[in-house]
Amino acid sequence: MKKNVQSAPAVVIRSAKIQETFDIDAEQQLNAPKGELFKILSQAKTQYNVNIESILSSKTNRRTFLVIGKTEDVHLAKRFLLKKLTKPVNLEFSIPSKLRSAVIGHGGKNLKPIIDSTEVKIDIEKDVPSKEGTPIIANSHANTNANANYEENDDIYGHLINVVVKGDLESCKEAKKLILEIINEHTKTLSVRIPVSEILKPFIKTEIESNLSIPSDLEITIPNYDDKNSNILISGAREDVLKIRDQIKLLITSLEKTIKIEERKVPKATHKFLDVDLIFNKTGVLVKLPNADDPADTVVQFIGKPQNIGDAITFGKELTSKFASSVLNIAAAHGKNIEHAKILAAYFKYNGFFDELSSTYNITISSPSYSALANKNVQEVLVEFSGSTDQNEAIKAAKKAVIDKVNQTTPTLVRTISDIDPFVFNLIDSEIEDVASKANVTIIPLKKLANAGNSLILAANQNEGEFLPSAEEVASRLDEVDAALNKLRKLSESVTFKVIKISAKDQELVSGPGTSTLRTILSHYPKNTVEIVLHHDSEGPSEDAILIRGFGNNVGEVIKEIQKVIDDVKNYEIASKYQITVQYPTHLLSRLIGQKGETINEIRDEFGVKIDIEDHKSESDSEFTAIKLTGLQVNVDECSKKLEALSKKWADEKTIKMHIDHKFHRRMIGPSGVYVKRLEEKYNAQVRFPFDGSKANKDEVIIRGPSRGVNKVEEELKELLAYEIENGHRLNIQIPIKALPRVIGKNGENVKDISATTGVEMDFGQKDVEKENKLGYVDVELLGTRAGVSQAKAKINEIISEVENHVTVKLQVDPKYHRIIIGPNGSTMRDIIMKAGGSDIDKSEWRRLLRIPSQGSDSDEIVCSGDKRIVNSIVEQVKQLVQNRKDYITEDLELAKEKHGLLIGPLGSIRKSLQSEFNITVEIPRSESPSTTITLTGLKQDVDKAKAKIEELTKDDWLAEILVPASVHSAIAERGAFFRRLRNDLNVSVEHGPSAKIASALSNSVISKPPDEVYGGEDEKAKWTVIEDAQESLTETAPIPWRLKGEEKDVAKAKALIEKLVEKASNFNSTGYFYSSSPQVFSKIVGPQGRRIQQLREKTGCLIIIPRMSDKINNVIYVKGDKEGLEKCKNSFLSSIN
Repeated sequence: MKKNVQSAPAVVIRSAKIQETFDIDAEQQLNAPKGELFKILSQAKTQYNVNIESILSSKTNRRTFLVIGKTEDVHLAKRFLLKKLTKPVNLEFSIPSKLRSAVIGHGGKNLKPIIDSTEVKIDIEKDVPSKEGTPIIANSHANTNANANYEENDDIYGHLINVVVKGDLESCKEAKKLILEIINEHTKTLSVRIPVSEILKPFIKTEIESNLSIPSDLEITIPNYDDKNSNILISGAREDVLKIRDQIKLLITSLEKTIKIEERKVPKATHKFLDVDLIFNKTGVLVKLPNADDPADTVVQFIGKPQNIGDAITFGKELTSKFASSVLNIAAAHGKNIEHAKILAAYFKYNGFFDELSSTYNITISSPSYSALANKNVQEVLVEFSGSTDQNEAIKAAKKAVIDKVNQTTPTLVRTISDIDPFVFNLIDSEIEDVASKANVTIIPLKKLANAGNSLILAANQNEGEFLPSAEEVASRLDEVDAALNKLRKLSESVTFKVIKISAKDQELVSGPGTSTLRTILSHYPKNTVEIVLHHDSEGPSEDAILIRGFGNNVGEVIKEIQKVIDDVKNYEIASKYQITVQYPTHLLSRLIGQKGETINEIRDEFGVKIDIEDHKSESDSEFTAIKLTGLQVNVDECSKKLEALSKKWADEKTIKMHIDHKFHRRMIGPSGVYVKRLEEKYNAQVRFPFDGSKANKDEVIIRGPSRGVNKVEEELKELLAYEIENGHRLNIQIPIKALPRVIGKNGENVKDISATTGVEMDFGQKDVEKENKLGYVDVELLGTRAGVSQAKAKINEIISEVENHVTVKLQVDPKYHRIIIGPNGSTMRDIIMKAGGSDIDKSEWRRLLRIPSQGSDSDEIVCSGDKRIVNSIVEQVKQLVQNRKDYITEDLELAKEKHGLLIGPLGSIRKSLQSEFNITVEIPRSESPSTTITLTGLKQDVDKAKAKIEELTKDDWLAEILVPASVHSAIAERGAFFRRLRNDLNVSVEHGPSAKIASALSNSVISKPPDEVYGGEDEKAKWTVIEDAQESLTETAPIPWRLKGEEKDVAKAKALIEKLVEKASNFNSTGYFYSSSPQVFSKIVGPQGRRIQQLREKTGCLIIIPRMSDKINNVIYVKGDKEGLEKCKNSFLSSIN
């Protein structure tokens, strides 16, 4: 722009006229005839009182204009010429959709002046619902550049809409400039999101913090690697935000080039030991594990910078080496019944059995997910047990517990229900649950847990300590619960479903902002009567399908609503104009709006509607205020219901103020506000105690909420206050500085224990260390009941007394005596401490009272710290023990191997008793050792006494011994029946000394497999077979000693009887086999209480073995004897069963 300046001799006067030059390019010019051009120029000169000169370039065909006149006239003339001589243009640009209303202004007050001043036509695209999760646009408040290019910043400003300006080029540019000034005024601060790929997300935070300097007034949120969010959020001044955004984008580009992925095959069982967090924190490498439910996928990804990946792999190996694991495939149980195994895994997972075992053995138990258990293609059910390398025994024990549980839980104990529609699983009510509880049956909704299949599992529980129920009892319990499910079967008959094909894009419209539209549709129907599953069909996930399932006509009604929503949104310009006005109580408007509009904005977001509140000056202007709701009809109607419900809720609210002395506040509030929270949750009311430093009345407590709830809270607070007044006894005590740590205890354990047991609070007040050190004590206030305060004082004084009487004594003791002082499993050490008056409960006290150097240490110093009386006693005992040990002797005793057990006793009880009674040690060789030497160590007088006791314990107490050939032992023993008869009839017991194991095995041995000819044919119900000389040869086995204990006369009778039987059994020359196709008939042969078979044994002198039902061979009776005896047995057997 140029200005014309004239000179004068005396003064300089600026002309009121200006001149301006502008060009119109050839492509912009209208093809106007020369006469028309002159006419337009003439009109401009006359209308705007300006001079105009025009020159046309012969080379470029560009026309240049010079306009001279007053400033305003020149501008008007220029616009007139451009309008008349240039072709119309369409200038398009984008603005944030959220600022559309700001550009237009109320009633067009912002846009209309722009159109009037530039004489252009402006079209602004209608706003449409943005997809959920689009970037957000920032608020307002700072200056910005009017020439910002919004088209390039869609990620900054959120969802953008197009603006089209039509007119001459200069006017269009001017209109765009004015519109962008409005936009910039509303975008002074920004919030931008920068997407980060999942691979880079773990590393971007470190990169930003290491390489960028973030202005202090910027807010920046960077996701962690395990966050669901994958965006960096930056908020603050617009220019700073844009600058940091560009720097972060460059960092991301650079980082993409350095991050690599290395894959390694790692045994599946060790995956759980790869601590992802620990590896990442130590090496900066992210470990990505495969799907835990896929046993074949063992590939582990190491993601990070190449120079760090090697360290991560090495560290991962170190971690896995510290753990042990074992895998159990329970699909191998119950005849490899895979479906039953899946049910068991779901049952144990659902009822907490696996969790309970994990807690008991302090290990980790992993089982397949519910979805894997519902998958028919899965053919293994792997349960994994893992723990540290020193927990192998715990892993074995837990594994055995699972095996036992699996074996106990037979298929008869569970039942799969598949004739009930999964849709009604949510309707399992308390009535059904009560039936299941009484029948001790667990209902496992596998479909609901796995989100697949249609199974409902019933499992009959087995209580600890109870006998296994019969199959009939289990079936009855399951039938009872199954019958209770009939109501669900009835409901299933009315369940219908429909799959409608709707594109994934249109399904976003059905969902609505924040799923508001979907929730609104479902709210029209009773809970659990209809469901809408987006992107699913009846078979499972399907991108362009919606599954609607429900009762009766609900499905059809839902389809209509969905279709209406889609039609409405597609015709958004019309549908979104649905509007209603509701009258809202004016005095509740502030509650509705909320602090900084928080409440009203939440409602807008929840229903996706526009909410306009009529201007109002004060609550006294009108009882009600009009609120306009605009949007889709379905959302507007639901929003209206929400507003009505809120108004009713708030209208019933009441606020009262209670006067409560502030000295009681802390106790009435409770630790971390627990008492106040309980009142608020119980009565749905707010309770506000004044906080420290508050300017409000320090004794004023405010209660706000529903009137009934407020009244109840007031009642309870009054009761609590009365209690506090009654129990508010205070006492100040002084604790010596040196005793304070002991009174408090580690992490405050002692103080907490005193408070818990006495109900007293202890206030240590504000610490003035210098003053306390000078005085030598700390003032502490005790608050509680009179009795509780007195008890707490006594406990504290007891601790103070311990500290003041505390001494430390050091002893030099040769390390060879250290283990003796400790004793087996610390028993001697415990006895010393207990005898001195120490505690049997506090094990940590033992380490203070008697601290012995660890094994392998060169130190000979034993340190005793604690109460003077206890320490002195311990020192004297240790000295006496060491002195006694110096006088110890060692003496060996020879004792037959079979008598060693007499000195050991059950669980070593006799040996422990000997050691305790005579103050000696007794060393007995292990059972697998051939040694027969018993070693006694102690004082000579104690060893002598112990020897006498041992001789007494091990002397022979049997009166007679018979050596019975091994070949006839089992024949006479009759599987232990003969020994029982001796005890019952003659009161004589039999022992076998060193041959006890062999004798027991022979007595309880099951007959060997009979020859094939023993078994009858298909038509034979019974068969008798005799085989001569079938007696097994046991000549290589040493005779079995039978040692008889009892009264002398009774032993003599027993000895004669046994010798007679030995002689007779030695002459047995035949074996008889009695086969029956129905072993149940053997009970007839045995007779009531076995009397019949016993009489037959006495009559024939034969060995008769009746098989047990649990025996592998349970359909053949085994008989040994002579031919005459065998014949009598046969006749008796046949007579008994016919």
